[in-house]
Amino acid sequence: MPYGHGHCLTARSGNTIIGMLYATPPVRWLQSQPTSQRARLTQALVEIELLAVAEPYRNRGTATALLKAAEHTARAAGTHLALAKIRTGAFPTMRWYRRRGYTIAAQGEPIIFRTHQVTSRSEG
Repeated sequence: MPYGHGHCLTARSGNTIIGMLYATPPVRWLQSQPTSQRARLTQALVEIELLAVAEPYRNRGTATALLKAAEHTARAAGTHLALAKIRTGAFPTMRWYRRRGYTIAAQGEPIIFRTHQVTSRSEG
């Protein structure tokens, strides 16, 4: 990947994979940013590309556990913001993310990130 690497988390029942989550830096969005800021933004943001659970295992907390594990991994790596790709019109999925604290943006709606630079001063 041009900006870091992705993470694939799986949920299992015995030897069977019952769910997975794949998260990466938001490559397309990063490419639209100034080159000088991409490295810092790569560390600060993660995009959930795919979150899926096999039908017989849904509504048992598997997706929530995968999302929490991905968020924990991202925070440990210094990430401050998670974005999730959701298919247009996938209203149950949108509600699911909203219940977990995500804000839903309309298709094509611009997303504005406020950033600030932290500087340290030596006191002497």
